[in-house]
Amino acid sequence: MVLYNIKNKKIVWNRGRCRGLKDSQERIGGILADIKKLLKIKKKIKILEIGCGYGKALLELRKLFGDKVEIHGINLEKRWDTKLSKKFGISEKIFTSKDIEENLPKIHILDAGKKMPFKDKSFDYIYSWASVQYVLDKAKFLEETNRMLTEKGIARIEMQEVKKETYAAEYRNLFEIQKNNRIINFKTYIKKFKNIKTKQSKFQPWSYIIMKKAKKLDLKLKLIKSIDLHAINLKWWGNKVVYLVR
Repeated sequence: MVLYNIKNKKIVWNRGRCRGLKDSQERIGGILADIKKLLKIKKKIKILEIGCGYGKALLELRKLFGDKVEIHGINLEKRWDTKLSKKFGISEKIFTSKDIEENLPKIHILDAGKKMPFKDKSFDYIYSWASVQYVLDKAKFLEETNRMLTEKGIARIEMQEVKKETYAAEYRNLFEIQKNNRIINFKTYIKKFKNIKTKQSKFQPWSYIIMKKAKKLDLKLKLIKSIDLHAINLKWWGNKVVYLVR
């Protein structure tokens, strides 16, 4: 994916990576309400966005809440870094060149499907949307999200666990859980974990979850296979993962 294009001497940003708070709210609901709730408990909170792109939503949160929020983001590719977020923030006039430095998110380049280099209880708020479909070990990602949450922390995650009919039937289920030769629906399986609630997306066939901190989250799933759907069909996106219940 290209970083951006130049047309008529102007930067044209990649549409999929420059969506901000408005889009986030439409996809996974009450981000602002969650943050305001947490700020009633603590004077300053740490926020992490998984798959932050240019960091537009994080920059907008910083614009709204100032130094009450410490903002962090995760991207997989090295070139999607803090320097790119700075270029974007100035170009889009979210911050001026004078005040951008003190308001930039810290962007960490890493695989969110592996153990992440953050201490337990590192973040008060974690959110993600349009990103988990690409994670190679989605169960590990959810377990890590719980580990990183503070005691009163909240996570809001768009799962994208199923795809529409344009995908072949055997590839529509991106979070496949098998037990005794039968497939268990993701939303049915996740109900057994009391700290997680599922919500149906308003506009898509998939769900998003709201997670509160559990002492420990073990989904009891063994990763069997991860399949890159884009490698099978250039019109498809995401990674299908298959698990066995341990």
